[in-house]
Amino acid sequence: MCSEAILEFEESLAAVSSSHELLLNNLELKADLNRFVATRHLDDLAAVVEEPTEAGLLCLFSNYDYTLETVATCLVCRSQLAGASSPCCFEYIEQQKQGPGSALEQDYWTLFLANPYKTILTLPNYTKMAFNQMGVPFQLRAQVWRKLVLINQKNYYGIPAEATMIFSNFQHSYNQQISDQIKKDLTRTFPDVEFFQRQETVDSLLTILCVYANYDMELGYCQGLLFLVGTLFQQLGNREFTFHTMCKIMECEPQMRSIFVPGLMFETLEAWRLQFCSIFALVDRPLYEHLTSFCDMSVFLYQWWLSNNLIHTPNLSINSRIVESCLTEGWQVGNFKVSLGLLLLNRPILMSFGAGDEEVVYQHLLNESKWGSIVNNTTSFFGDLLLSWDDKLFTGLDRNIVSSIDNDTRKASLTDKDSLFSRFKNLSIRSLLILDSMPQVHKLDNRSLSSVFSSRDNTSLFSEATDSCGEECNSSSGRKGSFSDSSYKSELDDVILENQALRFLLKKAYDALEDTSLKREIGDMIDVS
Repeated sequence: MCSEAILEFEESLAAVSSSHELLLNNLELKADLNRFVATRHLDDLAAVVEEPTEAGLLCLFSNYDYTLETVATCLVCRSQLAGASSPCCFEYIEQQKQGPGSALEQDYWTLFLANPYKTILTLPNYTKMAFNQMGVPFQLRAQVWRKLVLINQKNYYGIPAEATMIFSNFQHSYNQQISDQIKKDLTRTFPDVEFFQRQETVDSLLTILCVYANYDMELGYCQGLLFLVGTLFQQLGNREFTFHTMCKIMECEPQMRSIFVPGLMFETLEAWRLQFCSIFALVDRPLYEHLTSFCDMSVFLYQWWLSNNLIHTPNLSINSRIVESCLTEGWQVGNFKVSLGLLLLNRPILMSFGAGDEEVVYQHLLNESKWGSIVNNTTSFFGDLLLSWDDKLFTGLDRNIVSSIDNDTRKASLTDKDSLFSRFKNLSIRSLLILDSMPQVHKLDNRSLSSVFSSRDNTSLFSEATDSCGEECNSSSGRKGSFSDSSYKSELDDVILENQALRFLLKKAYDALEDTSLKREIGDMIDVS
């Protein structure tokens, strides 16, 4: 039962808050998907108070093991609480042991743990504030994420029996090439975070990703999935539940899944780009027109979305806030909001660049520096900026909403896309197609890219293993595989970036050429229409 105080506060928030259509739509979608699922109980996933009370909530805070906390940091010195040694850290921990900062917060999280569906439905405005402005208390994050994944109207929580069966039965006959690629990627994902260097973590992530690739053969494996699975597993701490969460994410939003499926990737990413550009142009037309006048936004947007914006962030706390935004409002909406927020945050520096500076822009936006000082004030980004837009901007994304973009811009975009696909229509190696579709010819300095999540060798998010999985699916349906000789593909890997750079530079030089004969020769080579 909601207290009178929190109901009055909800009413006051309703007078000043933006709409909560996205929140409630996402709630009903997930609740409906979980409606008829037979579930079972797992003891290690029931780390919540049986009958949540204020006293029980405070007990969770006071008994929390702060010596193992690798995400939250001290507000003064920004050191991880795990292994804390400074007086300010100990003072912060003692403060945290007292529980949430206000009686309203204690009331809300007690209600949420007792019945999240009813709480969100009754207190949508406070929910938006709790998740975005204040953020989920790190002491409750694992429980809250589990509740959001399993949310249903009947308020029963447990992993579906079918998910347990799938996870158990698909732990066999792994595709060796996919498994090898995952092992290779594991060593360079979140390289500076101790948790991800533990053998137990490495083995768990390998198992989860191999099982999922075995289960969803059309999707298989894409390197970008590692950032999502790693962030989920770090908080959820259970292989089976992390696998189930992945399945639920892909089930709730088919478009989210299709950006990782080789056969659907380009079409979906292009649709997302057009939808995003429409929103971008409505929110900040001058910045949109300036940036698109000399940059190809797909260069950074595709990378952002394929990693769910979880790559090159300052620390794990930012990753957690991104995931919470997506869990509450949807993954496509969450990705769009974070991407739009990053562009607006970097408006001054982006407006200072112009034609000829695109490589610098790409380097900055594919770098940790794009987050600026957000780590010191996440509320300003997630609670103020991302909540400042009306929900109507992001509703109906499955419809064609690109009317705000100039027709010429749309036509040029589609022409480039058609040219791109026709250029490679005779190539059978999908990895070349993927890489060449994104003119990332700039070889970024690994040092400038470094963060707690940096991939030291700046490896593309498009994994070769995805091709292998796509090949198996195509073969099973009677279509020709993308490649069959792995050694041949391995040799080609060494020249991909060089070909990429040459094509891009040729395209840039084409318009400046005065020698018609040479121009025609280059045009034939790069298929300029």
